[in-house]
Amino acid sequence: AGSTWYADDATDPAGCSSPNPAAPIGGTWAAVDSSCTGGGDRMDEQLVSPVLDFSGDPVVTLEFDHWFEWSAARRDEVADVDVRSSSTGGQWVNVARFTGASTTNPQHETVDISAQAGDAPDVQIRWRYYNGQAELYWYVDNVVVHFFEPASCLNETCAASGSSPPPIPNGSGATSPILIG
Repeated sequence: AGSTWYADDATDPAGCSSPNPAAPIGGTWAAVDSSCTGGGDRMDEQLVSPVLDFSGDPVVTLEFDHWFEWSAARRDEVADVDVRSSSTGGQWVNVARFTGASTTNPQHETVDISAQAGDAPDVQIRWRYYNGQAELYWYVDNVVVHFFEPASCLNETCAASGSSPPPIPNGSGATSPILIG
């Protein structure tokens, strides 16, 4: 563990000795930690959602909590959030980038991904950490994708639908720590 995305918690199962994030990140969270690699190869790690179908859903918003701890010690590590779908021609399009400074612990993000995901039947979301080499870490938790169908809206301003796409697996056969819903 530590050399790719893994399920982390307060017991530090990977033995990285990195600090724990503050609430609301808790329980088990997704982690990538270049300080745990022993200074080996430069990291380029991806955590990719399953394909999500937002056909008929023109408004799509991504929310998540995270803590990106940046280090100027070696390389300029980068934490990106990207989206791809038929609306992007199948190419990854960056919707959020964190580099050059640490975020607060934790930081909540709300990203409108309607241009990349709205009405698309084949959406994937990627958290990508790269250029890290014996630097620090990125923790991600509490991922939610909001979407709605205009046909089910009775008002001019609509709230997000209560239906949910499938959860993102954590590699262990379970659906924790990251849920899209």
